[in-house]
Amino acid sequence: MKYLLLTPFHAYYKARGLENYQDDLLTAFSSANIEVYPFQIAAAGFVLRSSYLRGCLLSDESSLGKTYEALLVATQKWLSGKTRQMLILPVNMLDQLVKKIEKGFTLPYILIDGIENWNTAESDNPDNPFVQDGLVITTYDFAVQKAEYIQAVTWDLIIFDEADCLNDAYNEERKTPRILKQAAGDSFKLLLTASPIEMDIRDICGLIYFIDETVLPDDVDEFYRYYFRRPERYPELAAWVSRFCYRTLKSQVTEYANFTNSAPYTIGCDMTKEEKALYDRIHAYFMHPVKLAFPASNPHDLMINHCPKISSSVQQITEMFIGVLDRLQKIEVGEQYKILLPNEIEAVEEIVTLGKGITENGKMRALFPIIKQCFSQMKKLKTAEK
Repeated sequence: MKYLLLTPFHAYYKARGLENYQDDLLTAFSSANIEVYPFQIAAAGFVLRSSYLRGCLLSDESSLGKTYEALLVATQKWLSGKTRQMLILPVNMLDQLVKKIEKGFTLPYILIDGIENWNTAESDNPDNPFVQDGLVITTYDFAVQKAEYIQAVTWDLIIFDEADCLNDAYNEERKTPRILKQAAGDSFKLLLTASPIEMDIRDICGLIYFIDETVLPDDVDEFYRYYFRRPERYPELAAWVSRFCYRTLKSQVTEYANFTNSAPYTIGCDMTKEEKALYDRIHAYFMHPVKLAFPASNPHDLMINHCPKISSSVQQITEMFIGVLDRLQKIEVGEQYKILLPNEIEAVEEIVTLGKGITENGKMRALFPIIKQCFSQMKKLKTAEK
């Protein structure tokens, strides 16, 4: 039995349907020299189907190939005529990214990450080297420096790799997210991060705000209070986030990819005496009813956001308080606070002095004996010591 197109209308309908076939990644996949897994195709397809949004977020666990997924999207868009593209990433990832493109993709690209190649890049617009018919690769620092030139281009796609640095985009005091959000404008923004939530659920809120501020709840802190530790509301939160976010876990793809099995070994460790003194001093400062450096923050939020940094990096929290000290020394206050300001400056100076004096932390002190125990156990199991 033969199946024939019955009328010219049917032939026209089929032909127009084939025009949309370019969005199913067939052309991008056929032009790439990489092994692509089904979950990566699904993620790239999610992005292409989200063109009605201002952008979306790929948040696969690490080592699942978010960059490959993004490059598949970029290649597909370029093959369909959407050639104004940019990829922004940390400087230490540049070489790795270029090797991935050279080895696996036919996507044309140009690296513009400093004044040297900025001045030598050939462009359709001599006044703006970012105007290219292909993927422009640059760093976060250089993108901030040249934000006005990014803003002058109507981009088909801007990819932000390691996008967790943008997770507090709603905070007007954060320079990098604010500048890059303004520069990207209404362009389609594709954010890549394995950790969409690092500290609390406001992180995912900030990433979606970077994509489209109009879908964000009016008050981020109210959003936090509404959902934080409220599991009965998690389905509602997941439904909201899933419009913008696609995430794959390693546990979901074990039939496609092999991962090294980890043998977790957890042990607690205590702060050093010096770390405990620093923690107590910071706690006392945050609990003070009046803090001119943090006039709108409550003590509980300050403790949650900053005190974990003591165990992570004393240097990091010390540098943070150096910034607080600089802010206090420049602040102008009314008569009612003139007596309080010197006392607060003195308290912060003591914190900075304590932090600078710490050269060893409890976590590192506990680490080396643990490593020896692990090596001993690995010998018994006859496994590699990596």
